[in-house]
Amino acid sequence: MLKYLIIISSLLVTSPVVMAKGDLNLRSVSGNNYTFYNDPFKLADYVKEPKKAAERGINKAQWKIKESGEGFIKAELDYKGYLLRSMIFYNDKEISFEHVSAERNDCAGKRSCQLKQRHVDRWRLNLRRQIALELTKLAKQNAISLSN
Repeated sequence: MLKYLIIISSLLVTSPVVMAKGDLNLRSVSGNNYTFYNDPFKLADYVKEPKKAAERGINKAQWKIKESGEGFIKAELDYKGYLLRSMIFYNDKEISFEHVSAERNDCAGKRSCQLKQRHVDRWRLNLRRQIALELTKLAKQNAISLSN
């Protein structure tokens, strides 16, 4: 039967885990050195292809894959005069994020070249959220297949 189901929450700093008995346990990740946007997603054994899940999330967030290799994906978002770059690392245990850069690419004329951090944070969070949704879909599919 189902030993556990990890429900990924991209909005909370805790990760709920549902055990086979139906108990809900919350584990805090506030004790580590990661920032909120860079917290890794711990993967369960039902995630067989983390690269595909990450790529689907990247595409749904409207980011572009610039380079892909064994264990990493370089993603880029060119949107509303901003150019954001991030690295996504994956293996069979986790998917992690590393912010590479954020810059304005339309500083001609009277436009301000100052970055608005709230926009950068929102777009990075959206990338993370879309990947989390893909992992949640895999968790749901696994739970359904085990219950049948």
